[in-house]
Amino acid sequence: MSKIAGMKECVEALAQKRGIYKTEAQSIMEDVIDIVSQKCIEDGGVSFKDKFTIKKKVIKGRTGSLNGKQWESEDKITLTITVGNGLAFELNN
Repeated sequence: MSKIAGMKECVEALAQKRGIYKTEAQSIMEDVIDIVSQKCIEDGGVSFKDKFTIKKKVIKGRTGSLNGKQWESEDKITLTITVGNGLAFELNN
C-alpha cells in the first residue's frame, strides 16, 4: 500500500493538472475543503456521483461499569465514506 497523499501532494497535482501556480491551487483546494466540510455540517453529507459519498453519522453513547464505577459516554458525530461504483472499479483494476 502506498503513502496517503496530504494537502501538499494534492495541491501540487492540481497545479500541474491545471497549469496554475501552487498558490492558486492551494486557495482552490482550501475553498473546496471548506465547502465540503460545511455541506457535511449543514446537509448531513455530500455525494460525488460514481466516486464517493460522505455522510454524517451519529455514534450512540454507551454506559457501563469499570471496577464497580458506572460510566457513560456522550453521543458522538462522525463522518463515513462510501465508495461509488466508478471509483470501486478504478480501485480494483
